[in-house]
Amino acid sequence: MNKVLMKKVSRFMYEKPKTFNRKSMTDTKHHKLTIARVIHRKHCNFARTQSKAERKEFGDKIVKKFTNKELRDKLEANPYCYLSGEKIDLMDSKQYSLDHIVPLSKGGTSDIENCGLASFDANQMKSSFMLDEYRDKMIQQLEHFFGVKCILPEGADKWMNG
Repeated sequence: MNKVLMKKVSRFMYEKPKTFNRKSMTDTKHHKLTIARVIHRKHCNFARTQSKAERKEFGDKIVKKFTNKELRDKLEANPYCYLSGEKIDLMDSKQYSLDHIVPLSKGGTSDIENCGLASFDANQMKSSFMLDEYRDKMIQQLEHFFGVKCILPEGADKWMNG
């Protein structure tokens, strides 16, 4: 079994040790946190992640392909992790991240259609997998740990491929 994948699975399945603590976003100037500020920071981090070709063309400049308002509308319309289905508090910046649904390494872009709201742990597990690769790895892990054959419902492949 792949040791890196096993490490990610154990990180996802089991509770974090008390020493693990992601830093919260704080506004050092005004000491207040607003949904607009959280969305802005998440958007900047998402846009900063660029493919090699984009970095070559634009340098380290952040190129945003959609507005903060468009992102906020998308996140508020469906505040659930697209990988695990858990509800996400958009004000708790430690709880979630924005994920490239189709990874940049596999030809994805930083457009709003390719932006998915994901819980931090689920996004770390997905890494640079495509959705069907991620699903297959999770099934493989479940079958290995529990010794039970997992069967997907009808239409699952159609859902995963869009």
